[in-house]
Amino acid sequence: AAAKRGVLTYVLADYHGSSKITQSTINRLVKHGVIWIFYRPLNLQNAIKYDLRLHKKLLIVDNKIGFTGGLGIYDVWIKSVDIYPLSWLDTHFKIEGPVVDEMQKSFIESWNKFSPAEYMLAFNPEASKESGEIAISSINSPPAIKSSKVGNLYLDMIDCAQESIYITTAYFGPTKNLRNALIN
Repeated sequence: AAAKRGVLTYVLADYHGSSKITQSTINRLVKHGVIWIFYRPLNLQNAIKYDLRLHKKLLIVDNKIGFTGGLGIYDVWIKSVDIYPLSWLDTHFKIEGPVVDEMQKSFIESWNKFSPAEYMLAFNPEASKESGEIAISSINSPPAIKSSKVGNLYLDMIDCAQESIYITTAYFGPTKNLRNALIN
């Protein structure tokens, strides 16, 4: 509906994580104006990198409001079905202010890696015009074998904790450094 109203609508979907979507559904979205690209589609040229998946979960509206967190968009996560009888628990955040520019930049960097030339996007900061201070920041951290920006930030924050640490995660396979930081 947004694309039909003339809203520029871009979808960057992880190829593996979106493997259940049918080509007819994609065709219908594209037919109505959605610009669709798969992140790392499986082919012989990138077979070695196929496991480096896109785990960004971003929705950016009018370059002013961002949503991020753990929200997956798939019917089996919204209602219970035979393979998943219990509903999923995801946490998602609505964000406004200058950090939305960083979210937009992160989306555009990923988009442009896989976009044909005619769909390349340029960064156009909008959100920072609306407000002054940055209370949070966005960290674009590609997967890495030993460390990542986010992983290092987690270690620093755990080391600085004075009263409490709360962790909710779908994937918990802590490195030795993270285990030691939690123990300390």
